[in-house]
Amino acid sequence: MAELLMYRFAMLGYESIGIHHSSLSKVSRITTERAFKDGKLKAVIATSSLELGIDIGHVDFVIQYLSPHQVVRLVQRIGRSGHRLDKVPRGVVITEDLNDTLEAIAIVNRAKSGLLEATQIPDKPYDVLVHQIVSLLMIKNRWTIDELYNVIRGGLTHTGSYRLRNLRVS
Repeated sequence: MAELLMYRFAMLGYESIGIHHSSLSKVSRITTERAFKDGKLKAVIATSSLELGIDIGHVDFVIQYLSPHQVVRLVQRIGRSGHRLDKVPRGVVITEDLNDTLEAIAIVNRAKSGLLEATQIPDKPYDVLVHQIVSLLMIKNRWTIDELYNVIRGGLTHTGSYRLRNLRVS
């Protein structure tokens, strides 16, 4: 969707717009982040990749295209604008059809009331574990099971984000 929107804006002659999503190369994403932060771009079309707290500098206004489907997503995205103590986040949701509009209205109303969804941390996020192991293997191609276990357990213990329960490596 980000690519399609970028294409449409380009066809309309808008040149100072960048694009940011996780399928782009790291170099492309960093280039867009820096260009926006330096004021070389007036806008960035982005997916949820910008929910990660990447420092892109001052944002005046956020346009959410289609319903964000969750209050926490809306708050995170619109919250990118006016990200200072003396500023108020500003944004708008542009919807596609009646169902999308009704969902977006409900989400905006919940956000204004402070009714956020509870954060759900996965009990055993093995997909995250596998990604970390692959990353470690890219750094060093041979690890013992004990080395991997100690690195992963040490990293998880320091952040306090996840606890490894009943993990058996064989």
